Amino acid sequence: AFANTLTLSLQQCSSDVACRPDLGRRPVAVYDRLAARLANNPISFRFPLPIGVAARRRFTLADLEAVAASQMYSPGDRMLFTRALAAYGSRNDLVPLARLLYVDLGLDPLTLDVIVDPTWSEAIYYGVECQDYAYPGATPAERAENYLRADDAVEAALPRLGSLFYGDLPCAYWPSPTTTAERPAPLAADGIPTLVLGATADPATPVGNGRSVYAALDDGYLITQQGGPHVIYGRGHACPDDLVTNFLLFDEVPAARETECPGQVADDYVPLAPRSAWQFDDLAAAFLALEDELYYLPEYYYWDGSAQQAVGCARGGGLTLVPDDEVYAFTLDRCTLVRALTLTGSGSQDANSDTFTWDVTTTGRWTCDLHAERVEDTLTISGKCGDTPIEIEADL
Repeated sequence: AFANTLTLSLQQCSSDVACRPDLGRRPVAVYDRLAARLANNPISFRFPLPIGVAARRRFTLADLEAVAASQMYSPGDRMLFTRALAAYGSRNDLVPLARLLYVDLGLDPLTLDVIVDPTWSEAIYYGVECQDYAYPGATPAERAENYLRADDAVEAALPRLGSLFYGDLPCAYWPSPTTTAERPAPLAADGIPTLVLGATADPATPVGNGRSVYAALDDGYLITQQGGPHVIYGRGHACPDDLVTNFLLFDEVPAARETECPGQVADDYVPLAPRSAWQFDDLAAAFLALEDELYYLPEYYYWDGSAQQAVGCARGGGLTLVPDDEVYAFTLDRCTLVRALTLTGSGSQDANSDTFTWDVTTTGRWTCDLHAERVEDTLTISGKCGDTPIEIEADL
């Protein structure tokens, strides 16, 4: 299921006129070429740190498969993965993939130390997971060997992400394992109306398994979103939200036994910013592109707003994400997101009013002191570039 979702996500780029130029080739082929290269040797690259220097890092095949799998859970996650892969495919730049990897693994990008999450326990996860199935073998070593040999056929059959099969390997060594291989009978839930929810692109609870559950129910209702994320209820889509809410609050079952809800595999692709500020048509185009670069920076995109976080900018300098009760605030210290345009100052994003604001001094192509503000579909820029007053208004 993970392999299928990855393939669907990359194939969507093939039909996206904004995505194809960034990848430059068939998207699936870009992934496969990178995987083949990493299967031979890790790739060294330089990762920008917020302290103004770059650290020498290595990117491995395990890293690629970890980040690819982790980014398959929602349309937004999938688009960010495609965007990061595009940076490698068109620019030989592994930094965006590494940024996603560190977020997905819960690592501090500066030190690569684990960021402890008090809400998650690997022990509890495996304590539950390892009781679900019996693993054949009289000893942990035998169970592990049988497990590894079972994956030989899986990896041979799958063109990508077959290694995810190893995720439950710790269960071969788990104490007091389940010993019976007998599976429980399918749930019928006689006389109990039961809703089964699924998404065709959900890699974690595959839609085919949900359909099998539905088929065995005495009084079942199947709600399937096309594309869609892992867990489709509560995401703000009227279908399926209204069907489930009416069932929970008012005992209303769906009008049809099977309902299909619209959705997409991945969010609409957001192009990478040009490599250099000299490629922008004007200041308005620059600030719109820089907003996208900042917003889709993994450290920013996945930030929960609870703690200050320092981030290295792609071409030097840094930015700091600053907790604020009302907005997502940030400061910039000689932050260079694209060549020939460095920003120092501050800014914020207010999602409620769809407002993005910059108060910055720029150097490079433009040497200015500017206030830029996008409110919904209108961008205004005011200030001075040298001694020249600037007043710009542009509609998106």
